[in-house]
Amino acid sequence: MAPERGTLPLKGAVWPVSGPVMRPQKAPQNYDGFTAKDIPHLIRMAQNDAGAGRYEEARREFDFVLRLDPSNSEAKIGLKKLGLTEQEAR
Repeated sequence: MAPERGTLPLKGAVWPVSGPVMRPQKAPQNYDGFTAKDIPHLIRMAQNDAGAGRYEEARREFDFVLRLDPSNSEAKIGLKKLGLTEQEAR
């Protein structure tokens, strides 16, 4: 069907999807007594623990960071390195 005279076709139009709208959840302001201000300290603690072979503690601290800031790249990279290190130790 051709558009009416004087109107433009809707190229790349996105039609609404039926169903509930999913919105990303906000990170908590506080997690286990830590806040976003503690993230740099938690990262340092996790890196030190990982370097000392305390992998469970490092994983817990990286997880705390991701609870407070789900997009934190340092914590994501730290967990990935931690996983590789644990695999090599087996």
